[in-house]
Amino acid sequence: MRTKEQKIRLGILGFIVVAGMIVCALYALVGFGFHTDKAVTDEPNGFGDRYTGRLYDGTMTGSGILVFDSGDSYEGDFADGEFSGIGIFTSVNGWTYEGDFKAGKPDGNGVLTDHRGGIYTGEFREGEILGQGMFTVPDGWDYDGAWDHGGVTGEGTFTYADGSSYVGAFLNGVAEGDGVYTDVGGWIYTGDFSQGLFHGHGILTYPSGEVTEAEWEKGTLL
Repeated sequence: MRTKEQKIRLGILGFIVVAGMIVCALYALVGFGFHTDKAVTDEPNGFGDRYTGRLYDGTMTGSGILVFDSGDSYEGDFADGEFSGIGIFTSVNGWTYEGDFKAGKPDGNGVLTDHRGGIYTGEFREGEILGQGMFTVPDGWDYDGAWDHGGVTGEGTFTYADGSSYVGAFLNGVAEGDGVYTDVGGWIYTGDFSQGLFHGHGILTYPSGEVTEAEWEKGTLL
């Protein structure tokens, strides 16, 4: 039977890697071949992509819709041929990004929804998840806190579907450092974690009010 310590470790390691879903932001739109003096065009370029929207000196600038030959699409603001401003990118693979763009990449605040129903709402920098944000999944668990280049590193809160929670420090997606684990059964561990396990000094408080203050090693009470 899986212990609560193991549950903490396995649950946090189970994060869906949302950073990989942001590859859409890397499209380079400059030089796609929309060279025309028309204000609006729906003619495909040499790559089979089709643009409808505003142009300035033959370059996509202003609001418009770009549909790629692959079926992916972007609707929103452009500047000098790149996604820039507010827009929605929809992938044929079933995920979407809606929010701020800069220089062709998500940059600012946005919402990324994957094909399984996972939703990240928060900050992006140069096409990566970076800063503060919340990720939720249909299974019922969620993470709210710091992100570093698409990974979970920093302070945050992980809440399980059963209502148990961990609040504290993370490193590469696992509990590492000081934290508090509150179990749905009513007991609370406050103390040190390493690789997602109780490790170091900690205080375990039981529903009855009994308190155990001790040392742990890799999830085992010494």
